[in-house]
Amino acid sequence: MFQFKYNEWSTFPEKLTGSYVAEKKLKASHEWQTVSVGLDELLPMAEKKSKATQSPTTWQYVTEFGFGPSGTAVKDGKELKLGGKPWQGPRESRKLRWDISQK
Repeated sequence: MFQFKYNEWSTFPEKLTGSYVAEKKLKASHEWQTVSVGLDELLPMAEKKSKATQSPTTWQYVTEFGFGPSGTAVKDGKELKLGGKPWQGPRESRKLRWDISQK
């Protein structure tokens, strides 16, 4: 599960604020992996402090990014549990690259 927080510290006045998630399956591997997330895959996080009320149309105001094994989102007014499998072994990431180019 990938987490994106928009405008978390009110850095951008009058801009979108909220927390969003996208579920992507990853395989344990020593090889490089490419993971792509589209704006259309983002769902509002089901957390009390999230102010997500609309879908984002840009990556421009992301102020935090993270990933984890599970989470909860809201879709069509209902809570959805995402992921759910605990990490197997130590969690490692290296050479993470953020590329917002539109392909």
